[in-house]
Amino acid sequence: MRLRQIKRPSLVSIQLLLFSVAIIGVSSGQDVADQIIFGTIPLALGMPEKVVLEQLRSSYRIVSISTNNWAVFEKDPSLPGVGNIGFTAGRLSYINRKWIGVDGKGDPLAVARAFYGVISQFVKENRRTCSIGTHEGAAPEGEARTAYIVCGSREIRVMLLRTDRFSSATVEEVMPGSP
Repeated sequence: MRLRQIKRPSLVSIQLLLFSVAIIGVSSGQDVADQIIFGTIPLALGMPEKVVLEQLRSSYRIVSISTNNWAVFEKDPSLPGVGNIGFTAGRLSYINRKWIGVDGKGDPLAVARAFYGVISQFVKENRRTCSIGTHEGAAPEGEARTAYIVCGSREIRVMLLRTDRFSSATVEEVMPGSP
């Protein structure tokens, strides 16, 4: 039986191996398409404004709310808005999809289902490395509380608003994290 002599790996070989392992580790984490889907319409940052507006208009009502910012509503005017989009230099730079919004008389289980839905979507996309945070604001008229789950370039926001006149809860998916 003849034994083979094993060469000692060079420094370059070790560096290449470590680089490969690092790339595999990164790509198996949260390397998924960064997009938010409105119905069947996937939106990604950097898309041309004309294309985005054209695609959304096929299924939604689009209303300009300020320069380069649009609200997205269901076609039926009696239904609530489904999100907002913003553009910078003719390219999509902000996406906000409202999974649900209910007032104080709404179905609390619907909020839980929406939260479960957006979390399930993140899990399917292997978005499991996330940071969490909260923000509170109070005024004599009421209070606002927001919980954040940030996974890569996407964020889930759960917002609670209470005033003397009404209360509401909203679950949103946002990209990037701030408008």
